[in-house]
Parts: sequence; C-alpha cells; structure tokens
Amino acid sequence: MAKLIESWEGLVGLESEDYYLDIDVKMCNGHIRPKEHVEVTDENYFEHTRYLSTHTFYGHDYKRSTIELQEHGFDVQLENWDGETEEVNYLDQWLWSGKCEHCRRKEYCDKKCKAATKRIEFLNELHERFKSK
Repeated sequence: MAKLIESWEGLVGLESEDYYLDIDVKMCNGHIRPKEHVEVTDENYFEHTRYLSTHTFYGHDYKRSTIELQEHGFDVQLENWDGETEEVNYLDQWLWSGKCEHCRRKEYCDKKCKAATKRIEFLNELHERFKSK
C-alpha cells in the first residue's frame, strides 16, 4: 500500500530508483528530478523534470499529482486538502494520463492504437456511471 503523504514536509527527502524530489516547503511547490545528471534546456525541460505546483494537494490535482509521482517510481498517495482522500486506481491513472501497467504497449501511449482508444472510451463511460451513483 502506498504511503499517505499529508503535507509538503512528507515529500522532503523522498527518492525513487531514478528520481528525487526537490521540494521547497516554504513556497509549497517542488520538482521531480532525475538522479542521473542530464543537461536540462528549454527544449527538453519537460522530458526530464516535472513541476509540483502549489495546487498539488488540492481538489482533483491531488490525484493528478499522485499519479505523476507514482509514474516516476514513488510509492505514495497524496492527501486531499479539500475533502476526502480517495486512493488512486487504474481507472484514475488512465483517465488522467492514458497510461497504466495493464497495457503492454504503454510506452507508445502518446500514439494510441484503436484498442487503447476504445479502452479509454469504455473507461470514461464507466467513470461517468460510477460518478452518477
């Protein structure tokens, strides 16, 4: 089970196999950065670093941020400061990023195949059904 992170202080010092977190507690933001030295330029910035905004623990952003951290190898679940914290699941992962551990073609998700497109449509329908209950 993922470790529940309740605040910015809980993210300080966390590392995954390939990434570390550069957290500014005072400013309530941070970055996911690669451990391996990479020259980061304006052109490749988003390939090598991810920004965690001041909204990281609020509203639906806590799920998006949790997914982003999990995709970078961090076994965490962020708390929702605006209400009940729901554990991120594969449906959330697909809806936010289009990627999950179920797809054998996950490394090609930026160019979704017909099957992946249909799967996303199906998951969106499921999501709407559960949301309305």
